[in-house]
Amino acid sequence: MTTLLETITGVQIIHGANDGRFAGLPGLPVRTVYRSLADPFNIPVNATARVNGVIVGPEHRLADGDVLEFCRRWGMKGTLLGPVDDRDALITLAEATKLLPRKGAGKTTSLDTMYRWCQKGLRGVRLQSKLVGGRRCTTRRWLDTFIEERSNSTVVNRVAAPTVRTQVQRERAANEATRILRAEWGKKILANPSSERS
Repeated sequence: MTTLLETITGVQIIHGANDGRFAGLPGLPVRTVYRSLADPFNIPVNATARVNGVIVGPEHRLADGDVLEFCRRWGMKGTLLGPVDDRDALITLAEATKLLPRKGAGKTTSLDTMYRWCQKGLRGVRLQSKLVGGRRCTTRRWLDTFIEERSNSTVVNRVAAPTVRTQVQRERAANEATRILRAEWGKKILANPSSERS
């Protein structure tokens, strides 16, 4: 006689209100399943994977009938992608904006600014990031490095940047140089009258 448990095939995936059973997943590592379902199931990058109630790593291979649940555990070190410590845990750019000091009127750095820092950089310094499940992510360490390099770049720019003068400033400088040259040239003529004749 076949029991109900023996007839269940595939792997059940749970995250919050999202729940589904998928065939073809047995044998795949948890990391692959995460990458496929991160967007549809809205799974955060720092989710912890549990198979049949036991926390597993990203390389754990699923078996037929397993229940894989993604949980977000606040305060725990490590993520599904296996960082060394909290500073290496991947965070979304939206989460990264909350780590930066607030600007005037208590405004946070915009998400557009964060994307620009990742893609184009800021005055030669780029925020390191990676795409995870279609979402751009960074880490606290990369954010710290970006801020440090940007600060050092600002100091260098202040010292080495050439002076940019306006048109009026250039004209004044040219007139002053002409006046000084004429005055010096006049002194030479008065000191050596023969040079005027030649």
